[in-house]
Amino acid sequence: MKKKSDIVLVVVTIILVLVLIGGFIYDRNDALIDRTSYFPITSDDNLKVVKMEKAGFLYMRAYYEAKIEILDKNPDKYIIGIASTYESQGQMFDYEQYKEYESKVLDKVSLKPEPREDSFVWVLAVPLEENSSKSIVYIVSVEGTGEAYIYLYYSRK
Repeated sequence: MKKKSDIVLVVVTIILVLVLIGGFIYDRNDALIDRTSYFPITSDDNLKVVKMEKAGFLYMRAYYEAKIEILDKNPDKYIIGIASTYESQGQMFDYEQYKEYESKVLDKVSLKPEPREDSFVWVLAVPLEENSSKSIVYIVSVEGTGEAYIYLYYSRK
């Protein structure tokens, strides 16, 4: 006959495993982006998450960075869409202005845009909630031979 302590141990182990599985589902790249970005990124078949860096605990991410490829290489509709979603214009930088912005604001991030020197970079930073430290920054750039990317930086610090 099993002791009561053995049964409790099995039940606690099962609960912990289920919590961990739930955490991994909750923390998938698509799920995390959906929870923090009001602009519909993951439901758009023309967008592909290329790379994502995360910081913080599984259920309480403090920060993440994402590089999202625009497959049709046409960033204009995303600039307009994001600006409309947040009812803000953002800021368009030329290459030199962007590099200055990058050196001041993006000095601690690992995923940085590498825009072409002849292109413009669009930046929008918005708070996600009033009286909250949660914010998100969108950067849209054209790189290399015309590839277009959306860089996403979320922080709740």
